[in-house]
Amino acid sequence: IKFTKLNHYEDKFLRRVTEAREAEMKLLGKELAVFGVTMFLTVTSPVIGVALTLGTYVLLDDGNVLTASTTFTTLFLFAALRFPINYAGKLMGKAAQGLSACQRFADFFERETNPDSTSQRKIDDDNIHNDDTVLKVVDGNFFVGSGEMSEDTNPDISNRSKALFTLSDINIS
Repeated sequence: IKFTKLNHYEDKFLRRVTEAREAEMKLLGKELAVFGVTMFLTVTSPVIGVALTLGTYVLLDDGNVLTASTTFTTLFLFAALRFPINYAGKLMGKAAQGLSACQRFADFFERETNPDSTSQRKIDDDNIHNDDTVLKVVDGNFFVGSGEMSEDTNPDISNRSKALFTLSDINIS
């Protein structure tokens, strides 16, 4: 805060924060509008569904008359199906996320790997004395800790009989 005050950045930061808040409020308004429409449809869809079903039943045939048994059976059916129908949207969203995740995994596993990633790069003797190189280690040997080493692994380091971690013949340029 002291840096901001001494360099007179208060107005710039205030303007940036205000612009960010205005953009956030626009997006928040859109999000809340979508949420409101979703909640309205969630609450009213069973009522509209029952009304359309009963209206269609009566209008299809002149002999179809709404009786108590038909009406209550239909209402009970819609009441029983209300929660599964409302959660169908959530299920579809989760299924879409699952399919998207599976596609990302498939894309990741189909990527090509570099088979030469563990192989050593050879350095030309001409490039060893290049003045542009900041750091060079040629045939470097590093030993850390203690542990048994055999002479057949690297005869140049046979006098160092104990090392936990060894790097030999490292070429870095």
